[in-house]
Amino acid sequence: MTDEPDIIETDIEELEETLSREDFVARLRQLADALEKGDGFEVDLAGETVTLPKDAVYSVDYEGEDGEEEIGFRIAWSRADED
Repeated sequence: MTDEPDIIETDIEELEETLSREDFVARLRQLADALEKGDGFEVDLAGETVTLPKDAVYSVDYEGEDGEEEIGFRIAWSRADED
């Protein structure tokens, strides 16, 4: 077993990274600190840097089906069109 996280890149527009519990907690703390300060937030995800703006919308969702359950913490924003 390796300490390296499993990295899954499904396409250019969707990135997912599986983290250890400790790394997940650290990222949540960094995000919470940025939110409390009213700052934007940058996160490195599967080798890409994603910048969350100050005006993002936050939600929590739950899904349960066939014995599988999931809670998602979602942060959404509109990306300015690049010309």
